[in-house]
Amino acid sequence: MPSWSIRENADVIVVAAPYNKELIASFKTVGGRWHGDTKTWRFKSAEVTKEELDGLCKFHLEGEGEEPQSKPAPAASRTAKLAAVFRPHAGVMPDEVSMSTIDTAVEAILQACMTISHVLDAYAAATAAADGEEPF
Repeated sequence: MPSWSIRENADVIVVAAPYNKELIASFKTVGGRWHGDTKTWRFKSAEVTKEELDGLCKFHLEGEGEEPQSKPAPAASRTAKLAAVFRPHAGVMPDEVSMSTIDTAVEAILQACMTISHVLDAYAAATAAADGEEPF
């Protein structure tokens, strides 16, 4: 019997699994959000399937199956892709903007997005709790 459980509710998949550093990294890679109050991970079923999550658990907790393929792109290639998108719209020639400048800007944008995401999660949880509903 597995040491984890997975259940699907409408558009959300909820996973309860023991602590595993590599599993946590994989969950974050596929859009997982930790909910400390229930000690579960939640995923949007539009972004990942129950079977994919079960495969991640099997690989990291039981060492079964092949290494999951859903890995983020290396930072260098992500940065290069972002540079190709942002540079033409920045009003400067591509050679005038260094990769370190773009790295810094991208990091600041990602940090701002994470902060906004945490604020929205806290607001949604507080609103759901005030309404007597289970938060996402």
